[in-house]
Amino acid sequence: MNSTNTLYALPLNSSATLKGIAFAPLLAPGAPAAATLTASNITAVSATMNASINPNGNATAYWFQYGPTASYGSVTATNKMAAGSSPVIVTGLLTGLSQGTIYHYQIVAANAVATTLGLDRSFTTLAVTPPRLNGTAFNGGTFRLAFTNAPGASFSVLATNNLAAPIASWPVVGQAIESPVGSGNYQFTNSPATNRQFYILRQP
Repeated sequence: MNSTNTLYALPLNSSATLKGIAFAPLLAPGAPAAATLTASNITAVSATMNASINPNGNATAYWFQYGPTASYGSVTATNKMAAGSSPVIVTGLLTGLSQGTIYHYQIVAANAVATTLGLDRSFTTLAVTPPRLNGTAFNGGTFRLAFTNAPGASFSVLATNNLAAPIASWPVVGQAIESPVGSGNYQFTNSPATNRQFYILRQP
């Protein structure tokens, strides 16, 4: 692939200003049009990047670049799009992100004519806060705990029968499960349990 130009795509009917000089959107004939769209499905540890690409009649490769600043630093896998003349929505799933953190991202589309960069956008992953307890129950040797927090988080549950023991020595007895996934509703069940057992939530 011989890309001879790097083009910065702007929204239609808009312009950009650089040192007082206005620039209107301009693409070489056959160059891909690329627009970075708002991210979706944002949780504490994941997000979906969205973009629109028009190959403008040429087979086109595309990928997202992302990172903590507009300098990015990371890229997704490269995908390919057949030649066409209509905009196509594309997505990129990011996982393993840090909670409560700003991430920048940008779509990149390239074909034999040019490489087009979409505008920079950003999103902030959800912050994990102290859990909001929805209820506890102990019945027939089974302990149940329900709470809410940011979707996509992970929580370990520690338990002990001895409150004098240092927390570092409390064993992990299980993981809280988010159900349904993406809801921010978490549940934990411990069986067998006793009514003299004490529990702590730990994140992650």
